[in-house]
Amino acid sequence: MSFQIPIATDTLQQYLRSLRIAHPGTASIREIRRLIDRLEAEGAPGFIRMEMGIPGLSTPQIAIEAEIDALREGVSSSYPPVAGIPQLKLEISRFARLFLDIDVDPEGCIPTVGSLNGSFLTFLVAGSLHPGKDTVLFLDPGFPVHRHQVQILGLNARGFDIADFRGPALEGALEAQLRDGSV
Repeated sequence: MSFQIPIATDTLQQYLRSLRIAHPGTASIREIRRLIDRLEAEGAPGFIRMEMGIPGLSTPQIAIEAEIDALREGVSSSYPPVAGIPQLKLEISRFARLFLDIDVDPEGCIPTVGSLNGSFLTFLVAGSLHPGKDTVLFLDPGFPVHRHQVQILGLNARGFDIADFRGPALEGALEAQLRDGSV
């Protein structure tokens, strides 16, 4: 099959039907991934892959060299400290200050192996800190797996789509969600 950019509507509709995707705008990440995989397999030009933590970007040479140096220095001979590597914790704190304009104590920066690991740990800690606060508020759109994590931990979840609430309306929606004190 020959593809043009943008992909012809009838071609796209054919693939959507074959994958049982009602509309790309409401498809899950995995459904979009299957669609793009199918299109690329049939000859569509490559897509920049941002789903599932796979951007498809080459590793910078400086990162490759740093990893080789770390391996030569024996980093793989033991587990890292459970609270994280001090230098990395300091850099996370620095990033928060420079890019988010917030001060975060490096001690409070806990490196994880990815967003699912980090979110699960966050839900676990937050869900046990304050008795009576057993609900996680999600500002959607979000990642559906996070809601599953909350369910696994025995917590409640609720949320709303922030696209429907802008400016003062967002403030009102948040106040309404937080009013009962369970979040």
